[in-house]
Amino acid sequence: MAKLVERFICPVCKRHSTNEPEALKCRNSHAVIKEVWAVSEQYKEPWKNKACNVAHYGEERALFEADLPDDIAKRKQKIAELIDTDPEKCRRLGYTQKS
Repeated sequence: MAKLVERFICPVCKRHSTNEPEALKCRNSHAVIKEVWAVSEQYKEPWKNKACNVAHYGEERALFEADLPDDIAKRKQKIAELIDTDPEKCRRLGYTQKS
């Protein structure tokens, strides 16, 4: 199951931090950008692995995307299963038979 993780990013050097004090230390005179990302709980270091930006996808789809496998065949199979079991959720997330 995916979870939401906050990242704190230095806008100058783009260094990712897991907490604000680290990012503030890095920023010197520039502001820190806060982003919310959905990451799969299977990763111990989420900032180094697959993650989906909530601002881009929206919270529900980002959480779903983060849990999808990277393998295209397995990904299509999981989406096809969801289309069969919950077509309304698929429409809400923006998936179709051709996704």
